Order: sequence, then structure tokens, then C-alpha cells
Amino acid sequence: MASIKYTIFYGLITPENVWQCSESLYGCRTLETYNTTVTLKDLAPFTNYTVRVAMSNFYSIGMSSPGPNAIFTTAEGVPSEPILLQAEALTPTSIAIQWRPPVKPNGHPLSYEVRWYRDGSVHKWHSMSYLSAPDEQPLSYRMLLKDMAPATNYNILVRAYSRRGDMHSDSELLSVATFELPGNLTLARVTSREIDLAWTAPSEPIILSHRIEFLKPHTSEWRYLTSEATEANRTYIYPLRKLQPRTPYSLRMVLTYRSSLNDSFAWPPEGHHFAFHTLADSPGRASPPEVSTLGRDLFQVRWDDVPRNGGELLLYELQVRSVDSIDEQRTGDTEQAWITAYNSSANHWIIRDLPAQSQYVFRVRALNEFGEGEFSSPSEPFTLPEPGAVIGLQSNSIRSIIVFVFLGILLFASVLLLSLYIVYKRRQKEKKVLQDNVRDLRPDLELATLSELPRNGNFIQQNNALYALGDLPLDEELASVPLIERDQIILTKFLGSGAFGEVYEGIAHNLGGEGVPPAKVAVKNLRKGATEQEKAEFLKEAKLMRAFGVLLWEVMTMGQQPYPARNNLEVLHYVREGGRLDNPDNCPDDLHDLMLRCWSYNPEGRPDFAFCLDTLEFLREKYQAFASIATAVHNHNYLGQSFTGRHRLLSSHLI
Repeated sequence: MASIKYTIFYGLITPENVWQCSESLYGCRTLETYNTTVTLKDLAPFTNYTVRVAMSNFYSIGMSSPGPNAIFTTAEGVPSEPILLQAEALTPTSIAIQWRPPVKPNGHPLSYEVRWYRDGSVHKWHSMSYLSAPDEQPLSYRMLLKDMAPATNYNILVRAYSRRGDMHSDSELLSVATFELPGNLTLARVTSREIDLAWTAPSEPIILSHRIEFLKPHTSEWRYLTSEATEANRTYIYPLRKLQPRTPYSLRMVLTYRSSLNDSFAWPPEGHHFAFHTLADSPGRASPPEVSTLGRDLFQVRWDDVPRNGGELLLYELQVRSVDSIDEQRTGDTEQAWITAYNSSANHWIIRDLPAQSQYVFRVRALNEFGEGEFSSPSEPFTLPEPGAVIGLQSNSIRSIIVFVFLGILLFASVLLLSLYIVYKRRQKEKKVLQDNVRDLRPDLELATLSELPRNGNFIQQNNALYALGDLPLDEELASVPLIERDQIILTKFLGSGAFGEVYEGIAHNLGGEGVPPAKVAVKNLRKGATEQEKAEFLKEAKLMRAFGVLLWEVMTMGQQPYPARNNLEVLHYVREGGRLDNPDNCPDDLHDLMLRCWSYNPEGRPDFAFCLDTLEFLREKYQAFASIATAVHNHNYLGQSFTGRHRLLSSHLI
């Protein structure tokens, strides 16, 4: 049998899907062999080829028609080098790299490695970055190198890797230098209210523009201050005005460098800033003093606090000047007429040692270790009356008698009408409560039995954690307080009301559990719309009894017990309704006025201990001639009757 000769026709398929070896066999490469296995050489890597085979032998006339096309793909090869490499410094710490993929990738996908080293580096290639090519190959690639060293020359190339990373080729090597760091903002001039800053631009025109930002106080938010185009080697001065004394100010610069991207560069870098401090200064000008009446024959000069302006110490100097006429009030402002009456750190002074029946004006200034502030404007003229006199009236005149009589009659009539109106409203409300058998009760309640309450003073402290006078109750103690459901209580009688709300008498069923006989109880509820402070005070009335005013009362009575005719529950209701301890016998009215101020309804209206000390010292000097004080006291207002006196609207806050 004759041997068969095989003729192989093959050719590549271009990326554009053009077949070099088509049906006409024109352009095909050929190879003849008598073997059934053959190796095609000199092929391109990662390329598709078409292969067709025709057969013939010694006896045939020509070749047979070639068989169908078979398509084969060669393996990946070494990619050619990346082309058109570009490197550009954007800022002192960043470089932009751009390149195009190899002309002959010889594989897909490729990956790229940006390699660089610094001039003088011990390890040549000490930093690398990788970038994988996407499925669709772009025309060019870009990578940003950050955290580079300023003013440093870098040598950079790009390496292309085959898919498996076992073959690669390198681009050309480029050299690029980063920019130098810009100059710092420097302090040109500083005072307590002003700062002048200076900045010099680089000698080369590498910066397009610059702006200055300041850090908003107590935040991390940067705010715009000013900006302008940058001229090379120019020194800029930036004045900051209307600043506060002894205050830190944080600033930074944002520079735009000339490049293809015009990137911005914050200087100092993130997390840092330029810090400047204004100088300390003498205090500012104080507001005009004001004179107020604290009690009988007791007057106080007070003024607003003055900013320290960076000083550690702050003292006040209060000066006084007598005024004899209207003309002198307006024109007589000579410095010799002013006399220093007070030097201290407190912003108030109780008037003492000034002749009565004279008119005065006051002015004040603040001082610290850096100097003296300006004096305030003079206060409004103030006439100091005789001790025991009423301000603005002559106590020995007929006019005073007429006014007092008229005011007394008017006050008596007003109190009488008000009392009748209150009694009428209470009876109407009590009648409505009894008729409707009120079932609705607000959620904030206090509950106490009436008939079973012992008369010893510490019963509530020992049996109700909400009235503890010592430390606050523990969680276990609070948990032991019984929970009273609303449907266990039937209200039977309206007892009264006050600033806190209303009090009812009622019957509680199963108060101690199933089978326990009904008990008479008193139920107190908060008024509608009570504030959080009132809700808190609602649960700590007994603790608030420890007041400085009560202590003064006990001292003046030589240790008598307050409220001797009432038990704890009655005392609480009495105080809530505005009741106050009477003035002890032989106790000066001035001292009792101080006690009443300690029991003021508004906590802000109560004096501080410095004021109490000044008042007590003043009263000691005024009444030092008194040798003894009687101890008897009769509290007529609270013996078995609800209090309806002039202090009804005062709060139960006693401290």
C-alpha cells in the first residue's frame, strides 16, 4: 500500500477576525509530512490559527480537497514593554504616573507593577504598587503615588506581567523630583486683639494660588479666611483683627500647585495646624452698677461680671460720689470727687458707712495682673434713706401718713377679697369632687395613710424611702415600696391645693394585700404640665427642710423645734402651701428677711453664702448693742389652720 502524504494549510486569525488562510487557500502557509503528528513552528503567542489538512499518495492525481477548518490558540508569551511612560510631580508628597499598554500583550489579562527608588537609596527597589488590567483594555493607565518624600528625585518604571505572573517586561526608566515643602506661616506682630501673619511664596512659580483657613472653635471644621493668586518669591502679610485676648487661634494653608491636575495641598498636613496666641490684657469696661433693696435698711450695689481677658486674678474697685444737685449729676464728674468704697473679687457690695439722706452715684472698674480696666458709666442716682424710713417718702410728713393709711386700706381689702375668692373656689371644687367621685388621677402620686400614721417625727424616714432625710434609697429599698393600682383607691374628699398640685382624702382597698381592711389615705398629685424640676422636688420635700434659713431660726430661738404643732405630713402640706416660720421674739426684721430670702420660691433668687456672710456681719455691727435675745416664739399662722398669708406663693425649697 502506498504511503499517504499529508499537506497542512494553516494561517493566523488577526484580532480583527481576518483569516489569513481562507477557503481559497491563498495566503496559507503549508507543511507536508507523512506523519500523523506534526509541530508548527514560528507562531505568534496567544494567537488563534486555522488548520486544514489534505491527503495524497503515489497513485492519486493531485491532492484531495482539504478537510474542514480547525482553530487552535497558542499559549501566552512574554508581553512587550509598556509604552509612553510619563511621570509628573503634583505636590511635595505625590507623583502622577501614566502609561499605555504593550503593543503586543501576548496574553490577557495583564497586570502592572509601578516600581521606583530614590536617589541614594540603599535598597534600590524599596516600594512597589500593583494594578490589574480590567477585562476591557483601556487606552492608558494612571496611578497616583502618595506619601512621597518632598524635594526628592525618584526613578520610576512600569513592569507588565503575564496572566500567571511568570513573564514580564519593563518600560523605560524615568526620573522625576517632588516639590519642596512650602514655607510656614510666621508671626509678624501680636497684641491682645490683633495678629499679623507673614508667608513667603517659593522662588519658583510652582504654586498657582493659595488660601488661608481657620479652625472653627471647639470643632474640627475648617473655615475660609482669604485667598489670592501666588507670585513667586513674594511675601504676603495677613492681618487678623477683632480677636479675643489670651485666646489660641489655629490656621492652615491650602496651596494649588501648577500641574496637569492642579491638585491642592494642605499645609501643615492633616492633623496639624499653625497655632498662634493673642496676648493677655487688662479687663474690659464694666457695666454701670445697679442698687437694689435687700431688706429693711439693707441695700446692695451690684454689677455684671467682667471678662478676665487672660488674667489669673480679677478684682473690682467700686467708687462712690455724692450728688448734691441736678447740675452736678450732669457736669460734676471730677476725679477728686470719687471715693473708693470697695475692693474685692465679688461683684456686689452692701452699702454701709455712708451718710443717710444723701444722693449717691457709683462706678466700678476691674483690675488684673495686666492692668486696670476703664471705669463704667456712673449708675443712676440713689438716695440713701434714714434707717427705718421708706425710700422716697419723709416719714414725719402728713403725706406719709396719708399714703400709709391708703395703702393699708387697699391692702386689707385686696386680701379680704382674695381670701373670699379662694374659699369659694375651694368649696366649689370640693363639691364637684364629691359629686363626681373623681376616678381620674394623674400618674405622679404620693400616698400616705392618715389614721395609722404614728406621731413620732422619724416615721416617714423609716417607712417611706421617698422621704429619706439621709442618703438616697437603694434600689432594693425602692423596690420594697408597694405598688398601688388606681382602681384600689376611691377619692372621698378634696383637702386642698398648692403650687405642686392637689391633695385628696380617699379609701384604699387591699393596701397591704388580699384581705387587708380598707385604709384611709391622702393622695397628692402633680398639677398638669409640671416641669421636670417640680417632678423631682415632688419626691424630696422632706430632705429640703434642712435649710440655712431654718438653721438661723433655730439659733434665734435657742434650739426650739420648728413646726412643733404639726407632724411630718402636715408640715409638708403647710410648706407646700407657702407657709413660713414666724419671726422669733426679739429677732431683728432684717435677719428674718434674710431667712425669707433663703426660702425664696425661685432657686436663683436665694442668696449665696458670701452674701449671707456679708449680711450677718452687717447685722452684727448694727445690732451689737443687743445683749440678749428671748427664746419664745408663737407660730400663729400654722396652728391648726391652712396658711394664707403673704408668702403663699413661695416654694417649698428650703435650701
